[in-house]
Amino acid sequence: MTDQVARKHLLIVDDEPVILQILKAVFEDEPVRLTCVGSGNDAKRVLEEQNCDLLITDKNLPDINGIDLLQLAKSINPFTEVIIITGYASLETALSAMEHDAFDYVVKPLNNVFDIRKKVRRALEKQSMALENQRLVQNLSQRNDELHAALAETKALQSELIQTEKLAGIGTLAAGVAHEVSSPLFGILGLAEA
Repeated sequence: MTDQVARKHLLIVDDEPVILQILKAVFEDEPVRLTCVGSGNDAKRVLEEQNCDLLITDKNLPDINGIDLLQLAKSINPFTEVIIITGYASLETALSAMEHDAFDYVVKPLNNVFDIRKKVRRALEKQSMALENQRLVQNLSQRNDELHAALAETKALQSELIQTEKLAGIGTLAAGVAHEVSSPLFGILGLAEA
């Protein structure tokens, strides 16, 4: 996995110790922060205290349903990716997982446990792209706000310039009128003195 993934927190939840051990072994040598728990309540605590970047959870846990954990993870961090694992697959549960924005839905027993490693990589890549998109949208929004401010300033300066040009025009007109009035007056004053 890349260095960017090295900072990612992977939370694995399964009430079957054997599955939990297998998944832990698959990801132990990966550069991720790995947390493995055996119950939904423990997973809930981890999510509330530490959050996670990717959640791999059994759908059928004795205390909290995997779909409920998915919803909790997404409510804490909408960018969290979730992979649901179940031994009791049905079209209804698969659709429910996808409706709640699960990245993938995997059926137990895991035929090739290393396939899940590929799914995790793809999920984290998707997450990285989504985070980058969010950063770009925020940057674009900030630039847009700066452009609106510059446009408002330009309009204000344009309005001042128009006002200044009007005043200059009035000044020129007043000077012309004063000249036109003062020329005959000076003539009359000169004749009056003579």
